[in-house]
Amino acid sequence: MFLLLTTALLAVDPCYGFSQPEQIEGEHVWVEYDENISAATAQAVVDEADAAWDDYVETFNWPAPPGPFSVIADFDDDSAFGRCITIECDGVDLPQCSVYEPSFTSGNHLNTTAHEMGHAFQYGITGPFGVSVSSWVWWMEGTAEYMSYRLRPVPGTIAVVETYLGNPQWRLHHNFSEFISGARTGHLYGTAVLAMFIDEYYGGPDTVRETWEWGSMQGEDPIFFRDAIEGVGITFDTFWPDYMAHVSVVDVGIGSEVSQLPAHLDFDSLPGAATPPDIYFPEGLGITFFRVPKGLGQPDSDLVVRILGDDSIRWHGALARVEDAVPGATVTDYVGAQSGDDGVVELTLEGFDGSHDVMVALSPESIAPEPFAFSIEAELQPAAGGEETDGADPEPGSTGEDPPQTDSDTDTDGAGADDNASSGGCSVGGSPTPGALLLAGFGLAFANSRRRRAKARRKSSYRR
Repeated sequence: MFLLLTTALLAVDPCYGFSQPEQIEGEHVWVEYDENISAATAQAVVDEADAAWDDYVETFNWPAPPGPFSVIADFDDDSAFGRCITIECDGVDLPQCSVYEPSFTSGNHLNTTAHEMGHAFQYGITGPFGVSVSSWVWWMEGTAEYMSYRLRPVPGTIAVVETYLGNPQWRLHHNFSEFISGARTGHLYGTAVLAMFIDEYYGGPDTVRETWEWGSMQGEDPIFFRDAIEGVGITFDTFWPDYMAHVSVVDVGIGSEVSQLPAHLDFDSLPGAATPPDIYFPEGLGITFFRVPKGLGQPDSDLVVRILGDDSIRWHGALARVEDAVPGATVTDYVGAQSGDDGVVELTLEGFDGSHDVMVALSPESIAPEPFAFSIEAELQPAAGGEETDGADPEPGSTGEDPPQTDSDTDTDGAGADDNASSGGCSVGGSPTPGALLLAGFGLAFANSRRRRAKARRKSSYRR
């Protein structure tokens, strides 16, 4: 009875009509195609669209989008892998999805179908296509990629997550023009790892969906992600350090499939301090990572890290003790904190005894696109009842690498770091993914923390 009723309802054509000569009627959607696509391939697209519909309703608890609507198998368009928009019909914003030629020729047409169906479900909550695009196109792509990966795990999702991890200092909030330009498109899709983290640690797929339900009430203005997290009842000052700690070693289900840690810098000795070139400065809710190797720990010692940030905004910091410094490792424990009005975050991880690596993460709380300046200090302090640790300056060293060409979005002349920036005490860790070379090949100038602290706190030392 239910199947007959569903089929009877679907037998009504989409009110915007069909653009291709052939159609297949699925359980939930139409698929239309021409002679460039075989009937068998078109049927596979129908089956995938129906499977995605069922999964998103039954597993993710998303409301079904309005219908009937179509998925177009369009072999004549090679401009993208796919697209999903809305068309107003009889006062209703109906989805219309397309799967384009590159998806078919690369064998990714099923994953693209599931991804575009994710957008159709988003519009079922937000309404018109333009609302989602204006408010948070980056979260559109990250959420749809997360949803499709849950249905059909594919290497393409791993690749975009690695793109995000290759430049974690880039801002979280990218807009549609940046999506179109292509320079950071993969970074938008790679925010799927943030959705995966929410799913795994903050209530499952229902919480991801709730961010959309909250977002649908905000209009077309850009949505600050802190507001969305607070809007669904989660304290952002707890959430963001927790996310930074776990993503430092990709401690989510996808982590074991990722080939490398987020791009980061390694401390070579303690104590130390650094004021890095501005290409290291994180943009709004971007994250800069450091690793403190376990070999720098000592018995009866605590690790103390101070982030000396641009005091015009709040900073979040985290120290994560990790099972191992490899993707997919477990975060055994972490500490997080925020800055006060002075832009300083101080973090202490007790018991840095040489048994585990520690990942350091820092992030400015802002929706702004510009990078924010910071300096960082790290040292050992005696644990309660312990003895004083050695406070000698580290010897300068070199990474032994040539500066790479940087992304044109941040460095148009390819020069990369400051010509006057010296190498020493810190080396590059985690080879950036292709097209994500900002953190490769540069050392940081480390010196005694007492000498650098006063300079780091001076506002004039920051470069905007």
